[in-house]
This record gives sequence, C-alpha cells and structure tokens, in this order.
Amino acid sequence: MEIVNQIVEKVAEYAVEVAHCKRNLENLKTQVNELTAARERLELKVVEAEEKGEAIHTDVQNWLGEVVEITEKANEL
Repeated sequence: MEIVNQIVEKVAEYAVEVAHCKRNLENLKTQVNELTAARERLELKVVEAEEKGEAIHTDVQNWLGEVVEITEKANEL
C-alpha cells in the first residue's frame, strides 16, 4: 500500500507541475501578443517619421529587431 501512496503523490506533483507550465505558457503568449502590438505601433511611427525625412535612432531600430527575435523564439515554444 505504501508504494501506491508514493505513486499517487508523484502523479499529483507532476499534475501540479503541468498546470504551472500551462499557466506560464499562457502568460507568455499574452506577453508576446502585447509585445507584438507595441512593435507594430512603433513601426507605424517609424514609417511616419521616415516619410517626414526624420532619422530613426539606433536604439529604436535595435529594439524592433530584438522584438522580432524574441517573438520568434517564444513562438517556437
């Protein structure tokens, strides 16, 4: 009977871990969607600025590139 109790405890532990992973993935998906929306808004502003002949700061260009990399990696999960 002791072995059955140990097995049940391990299964319960794994079920909790799976629930945590699922919640974390859902949170990640939400954050990626928000980041993507922010990138799209900024890209529109960049296009507007470029049309006016304004220079785009390097940190803005770098951030946009990093967002693409981050979202690609997150979507692989």
